[in-house]
Amino acid sequence: MKFDRDTSREIIKQKNFEPNPRRLAAARRALKRERDKLPLFADQIAQKQPTPEERIAFYDQAILKMIQHMRQFDAYQWRKGRKMLKDLPVKEQKIFLHYWNNIWKGPRKGNYLCDLIRHWEGSIGRDLTCRELQC
Repeated sequence: MKFDRDTSREIIKQKNFEPNPRRLAAARRALKRERDKLPLFADQIAQKQPTPEERIAFYDQAILKMIQHMRQFDAYQWRKGRKMLKDLPVKEQKIFLHYWNNIWKGPRKGNYLCDLIRHWEGSIGRDLTCRELQC
């Protein structure tokens, strides 16, 4: 079964997680914008705000958590899609796999697999035969 590779590992490799001067300046500007929104309470807000380094570290961790969560969701969708595929009759599995590997031009992701199988069970699979798909 064909699939599109996950690119999140490349994103992590390209991401510079070190607080460089440019990122520190951006964090300082963001913290200043937060204080400037309520000028009467600026000193109270400043006391509760993290340092620029802490802000950068927080957002870097949030990015890593989000990527991990999306990878887990993608894996769940693939497991669900493969289970749905196994639940199809053997002949329909063969026809569907031919369709997925050779005819389907959309993204080869787990959620697309699940959706396509749902549509396949509904109407698409009934309309197509092995001869039409040239299995």
